[in-house]
Amino acid sequence: MTNYLLQVKDEETFFQKVRKIVKEELTNSKGQPQEHKASIPYIKVDEVIRILHVSRPTINDWVSKGYFKKYKVNSRTYYNRDEILDFLSEQSK
Repeated sequence: MTNYLLQVKDEETFFQKVRKIVKEELTNSKGQPQEHKASIPYIKVDEVIRILHVSRPTINDWVSKGYFKKYKVNSRTYYNRDEILDFLSEQSK
């Protein structure tokens, strides 16, 4: 991404320059691969329940069986999103 310094005389000139810059950035980025959407590597149990469509006791049972791990930070419990998605893809095979 490029940094720009805009010097404008009026509001309309400003918006024209911004539109031009946005258009250039979009044109330049079309050929580049998009980043993976998983920007948050660790998720809470409610998100795991939503992804796997199971209950909290089932998740605890699967953790105890070693299907995936839970991670504790102070009193909070998190799960690695990639581990959950890998588990889901293995189950669908």
